[in-house]
Amino acid sequence: MGRLHQPIIFPNSSGDMELEGESTHEGSGAQSPVIVTRNTMIDQILGIFKSRGVHDLTGELDSSATPAYPVAVTGLADIYRARLLNGSSVALKCLRVLSWGDAPDKSLKEISRELYTWSKCKHPNVLELIGISQFRGQIALISPWMMKGSLVNFLRNEPNVSRYELCTQLAGAITYLHDVGIVHGDIKGSNILVSEDCKIKLGSFENAQISQNSIQFSVSEETSALSIRWAAPELIMEENHRATLHTDVYSLGMTILVRQLSTPPAAMVRGVLPKRPAQLANGENLPDVVWSLLLSCWNVDPPSRPSASEVWEAMKTLTSATAENDSHVSYIFSPC
Repeated sequence: MGRLHQPIIFPNSSGDMELEGESTHEGSGAQSPVIVTRNTMIDQILGIFKSRGVHDLTGELDSSATPAYPVAVTGLADIYRARLLNGSSVALKCLRVLSWGDAPDKSLKEISRELYTWSKCKHPNVLELIGISQFRGQIALISPWMMKGSLVNFLRNEPNVSRYELCTQLAGAITYLHDVGIVHGDIKGSNILVSEDCKIKLGSFENAQISQNSIQFSVSEETSALSIRWAAPELIMEENHRATLHTDVYSLGMTILVRQLSTPPAAMVRGVLPKRPAQLANGENLPDVVWSLLLSCWNVDPPSRPSASEVWEAMKTLTSATAENDSHVSYIFSPC
């Protein structure tokens, strides 16, 4: 029998109530909806997600290590470094409140949507969501602190790392997301973190979409921070075009793009493909198979692009061949 989940109701801008969740019935009983007000919203949302297995770590944050300011920002959120009582360093992600009017409904709804999608992800190359908490009147999404930082910084500090292997891990993470019905929507180097053991950890689900929700979110004007440089042309040129599996593959190809280009990526929106580099930063030539793979990811016809799984299989083959040849790995991962 399915577990009974209470529907969530959010007040909209007119003061009316909009159904935000669906109840599943166990036996013949039905549970009354949770009415979320400005005063109870955060507590209620924390309770709903706690009932779905997300740990509430509010009482486990070390107050002596409470950060005063964020250490990083994303398009829509502030990232704080904090510590749990067990000594673990963690990252707190809080959606940035753009106005007081956003705080009780829109901002909380957006962070709840990201929380719901992220809570469905379990993969070694997807950043782990270890819990949630209340933090300065907001919901904070909590993940392990990645000491090596973003992929951008990691590659600057470790220029000789195996780039084929990193590409393979990233493609594997995106393949997993697509297999479970999730479109990431914002794949780029700054949204990819690196763990202590040099493993890719894809994060930032602010723009993600999931095909099946047990919690429904009302339609509202969306606030997104689209990364134009990495976005597929159809996302930029077509009004109200949502991210898809195809746009994710385009962004994956852009992320696997070589470091130095003779044509800026923005030119691709006008149908101008970047020229193939004569030589990579480490003096090697770009293999034909890699260039062909990138071109296929940038196909102007979205359905003609390969699937993430096909890119993953190609990258696994390249990684294996490179290891067998015992050669240096090419610079095929581009910092943002």
